[in-house]
Amino acid sequence: MRKKLISLLVIFMSLLIVMSGCKIQSTEEFHKETEQNSIEAEQNNKQTKKTKKETESDTISKNEDSEDASNGERDKDSKPEKKSNKSTKSKDRTSKSKPTKSTSASNKGNQQSKGSSNNKTNSSTNKSGNNSNKTNPSNNSNKDKPNNKKDNTKSVTISIRCDTILKNKDKLQSGLESYVPSNGVILGKTKFDLKDNENVFDILVKAVRKHRIHMEYQGASQNKYGSVYVQGINNLYEFSCGDLSGWMYNVNGSYPNVGCDKYILKDGDNIEWRYTCDLGRDLGVYWLNE
Repeated sequence: MRKKLISLLVIFMSLLIVMSGCKIQSTEEFHKETEQNSIEAEQNNKQTKKTKKETESDTISKNEDSEDASNGERDKDSKPEKKSNKSTKSKDRTSKSKPTKSTSASNKGNQQSKGSSNNKTNSSTNKSGNNSNKTNPSNNSNKDKPNNKKDNTKSVTISIRCDTILKNKDKLQSGLESYVPSNGVILGKTKFDLKDNENVFDILVKAVRKHRIHMEYQGASQNKYGSVYVQGINNLYEFSCGDLSGWMYNVNGSYPNVGCDKYILKDGDNIEWRYTCDLGRDLGVYWLNE
């Protein structure tokens, strides 16, 4: 009996030990599982909070983008309306101003009897008229400026001829034939600007220098007449074609009885230097023979 009891106790104790070991393991595992569950729950809560924030930020950005797009569409819609208003205003102004010009031109007497509204429209048309007048005179003045300068500048013309020698070649000194042009014109009619108090000799000097024509003269202090005397032009001197040959000048067709440096020119004068072979008679000048 004792052996049975002992064996039963041993079995009972072993069962207790097994049961107690199982219980200890289960509690530890339970605690571990609870801790893991709590950690996982906290992580899940954090993730849900993050997702909520992200979703909220996304919704806010989307709302802002939609608001910007709607505002842009509103601005686009509003701009053409302004343009259309401007165009309509300009059309209204032009439509108002055009008839007022015709009425102001035809009904000057009736304007005084009309009310203030007519006066307003007339003032608007006068403004537009003044603007047009402001532009036109400026353009006209700019166009007239160069014309005024041209009008203010004085000028004269000069020519040099020896065609009388063509009829008196038998009197011409030998070796001078090459200096006589076939038509007798050494310098055709040429225009020069005229300064104040310039004389015939001044213009002659300008002409021969510009066109490189030979010219020789005697100063006023070198002769008894007290004036400049032109001795030769283009290598044709006095006495080159006879004893009565030499150079003479005329202004506007008349031959003055003064030296070329004493004759003061005027605007538009025409000077001619002519070579004579018969003391001016072949040029129609007879006062030298009197």
